[in-house]
Amino acid sequence: MNHVAVEQFWTLYKKLPMTIQKSTDNNFSIIKQQPDHPLLRLVRNNALVSMRIGSRCRAIGVEEGETTIWFWIGTYKQFSNLYK
Repeated sequence: MNHVAVEQFWTLYKKLPMTIQKSTDNNFSIIKQQPDHPLLRLVRNNALVSMRIGSRCRAIGVEEGETTIWFWIGTYKQFSNLYK
């Protein structure tokens, strides 16, 4: 599985604290080698996939074939607001 992030993802990423950015980098290193690692707490809903980033954030992507395109990252509160 390939993983790519779009510009919108990187814009949101840059607004996060450095500790969250480091957790994000770590998780992406893990997902590339062990996509089912329990630390990631991946949740799939049809083509959408979300990944836990530390204890306060999630990243959202869409699976297209053999590639996951990551387009959003933010706090759990922001994540919850996406579905209201």
